[in-house]
Order: sequence, then C-alpha cells, then structure tokens
Amino acid sequence: MEELLNLLRSLNLSMSCCESFTGGLFATRATAIAGASDVFLGGIIAYSNDIKANVLHIDPEILAEYGAISAQTVEAMAKNAQVLFKSDLCVSFSGNAGPAVMEDKKNGEAYMCIVYRDVLRVYHDVFRGSREDVRYGAVDAAIRRIKELVREVTEPCEKGVGG
Repeated sequence: MEELLNLLRSLNLSMSCCESFTGGLFATRATAIAGASDVFLGGIIAYSNDIKANVLHIDPEILAEYGAISAQTVEAMAKNAQVLFKSDLCVSFSGNAGPAVMEDKKNGEAYMCIVYRDVLRVYHDVFRGSREDVRYGAVDAAIRRIKELVREVTEPCEKGVGG
C-alpha cells in the first residue's frame, strides 16, 4: 500500500474506495500509513443493498437483476463513489467472504472495479481460505492492479501519447 500511495502522490492523484465485503479493509490499510491524507480522500462501506441504493444511488434494478455480487454492481459503486468523492481514482469491492453460498456465489467469489480517468476495469476472482484470507486477497489484488493500471495509463500520457 505504501508504494501505491507514493505513486499516487508523485502523480498528484487522489483516491477513494467503496467497499462491501472487505468491510473497510482497503481504507484501513491506506490510512495506516503516515501521510495517506495527501492521496486518500475517503471511503464508503456499503455493506447492505439499502446503502448501495440510497447512499451510492445505485439503481435498485441493477441490484435486483444482477445482485450485489456482480460486475454491474461494482461498476456502479466505483463510478458513483468517484463522483461523490471527486477523486481521480476509485476502487470498489463486492463479494462473498464465506463460508456460505450467497446469491449463488461461492465462498471467495468477488468482483472489484477500478475507475481511473476514462478507464474502467472490472475483475472477477475467486480467493481461497478463511474470511480474512479472502478479504486480504481481494485488497492485495486491488493494490497490485491499481499500481499496474496507473502506470499503464499514465506512462503513455507522460510520453505525449493519449489523454
């Protein structure tokens, strides 16, 4: 996480998050590092569908048709939280940390979305282990993917290519 925060700081970028099954773990890991406030604007833990609909303004039809644990939901979570926080980048998480099956999603099944500039990426993973293993696996994957995406999108711009 420290490497990610330093990368964002060096590029003068801000970050926010919207978490469901990770329960604030991404935000906790970010804010555990001194100076995180230079980069990290904040996060929302939208654990219930009511919060997803009423605070994040996710269309209830998306939740009804696709479920909370879906590509469509994490995309809406990331887009709406990015607007709410006015951040350059936002990551969202929704999944089943287990041990029971939820919405026909098996233990460890998760979706995450990263929105950065005009780039949106949705990921579907299955993490193994305990609830904590699954949550930490998702956050670790997000940290790695955000660094990769920022480098991929930013480097061409620095060379005069792209937006």
